[in-house]
Amino acid sequence: MVRIDIPEQVIANKLEAARLQEKASQRAKQGEYQKAAGIFSRVLELDPTNVKARRDLGMTFVELGEPEKAKEHLIEAATLDPHDAWSFVVLGNILARDENKSDAAERFYRKALGLKPDDGWALNSIGAMYTEREKYDEAVEWFDKSIAANPKFANPYYGRAHALIGQGKPEAAIASIEELFHRAEMQDARSGPVFQAAREHYEATAKSLAKTYAERGDGELEAHQEHVEDIPG
Repeated sequence: MVRIDIPEQVIANKLEAARLQEKASQRAKQGEYQKAAGIFSRVLELDPTNVKARRDLGMTFVELGEPEKAKEHLIEAATLDPHDAWSFVVLGNILARDENKSDAAERFYRKALGLKPDDGWALNSIGAMYTEREKYDEAVEWFDKSIAANPKFANPYYGRAHALIGQGKPEAAIASIEELFHRAEMQDARSGPVFQAAREHYEATAKSLAKTYAERGDGELEAHQEHVEDIPG
């Protein structure tokens, strides 16, 4: 017979950590990343093995523009829980910002998909990576997979629009952004810039198309006028 007694202080710390973790998550969703980072740090003081809090702290440091701190916590989270797909996705996103580490980023994304094949963030990140490589056909396929996995996620609709522009399909790009506004939802503060960029991209593409249509129409009118002038009587 073995009896294990957990000290009351440990239990109290776990409960307080859970309460603070929820508070920190709300701060992060509202875009208050500096405050969120402070609260997540306190959570880890109370509960050092809390994988989700450590990973979320890493994501918060990404938003604060501190990639080295972010990597430190994300690597620790992945070490504590090698089955946590999101830690690998965010690590991949950090590496993807360096064009010389694109292959390493892809390995992290593939690792995440091996753990969670329908992860919309990982699928979208691979789509973005192929767009950067100007492999637009593959990019569109990955964005389509991300949309199928999570239709409310705005990023792949916007990413697909960029890839479609690269393919020379502005009408399809506009349709992708229209689908974004019909189907996607604001998930947290990070969604705001995506919706704003989509509006600007939609406007610029629409203006470009209007100019193209106008020039095409002028050309057709001139050709028709010349034809009419050549008709006797």
